[in-house]
Amino acid sequence: MDRDAVLLHQVHPLKLSADISASLISNALLWRHRLGAGLAVRLLVPMAGSGAVLTMCDVESLRETEAGRYVLEHMPSEAMAVRLAGDAVMALGAWRRSPDMMIAGLLIVAVGWSHGAWASEPRRSAGASSRSRRSGSESSSAPADTETAPSGCPTPSGVSRNEARRSGDQVRWPRARECAGSACRRAS
Repeated sequence: MDRDAVLLHQVHPLKLSADISASLISNALLWRHRLGAGLAVRLLVPMAGSGAVLTMCDVESLRETEAGRYVLEHMPSEAMAVRLAGDAVMALGAWRRSPDMMIAGLLIVAVGWSHGAWASEPRRSAGASSRSRRSGSESSSAPADTETAPSGCPTPSGVSRNEARRSGDQVRWPRARECAGSACRRAS
């Protein structure tokens, strides 16, 4: 199982449903000071959801969705740690019967999910970074007459930007204004 599959499964509807349901049920149990049951639900239901999605679902189909592209580019381990910390604050807020603390935890989780809005650089795929370390200075930036194409814009060779990024290939992209596809039009 590769890192991309682990990232992609986080946005599968079944996994999201398991996580959200577990949080709601666990918060209700913790509010009533049923610690064992609350922690069991909070930990076991998401683990079961992850196991089910990773073994029985096609997570590769999520790669080309907007949510899939987002987690592949903007969900490093730091952002996942922020989400986990927010979940812990939310659980503690339920235990202490503090709606304010629960809301604070929910906001921390939202900050973890919004990594793309506040991060300085998107996460690079593990395959591309290991290739660039091996090739040294060969993987310099793209030539000045090219620019990064928006998602969905095909390259001259027909490889999408995401496929090229996953493979680590240096691809010459046409300028976005030269691409006829509606996904490639630049907002000006």
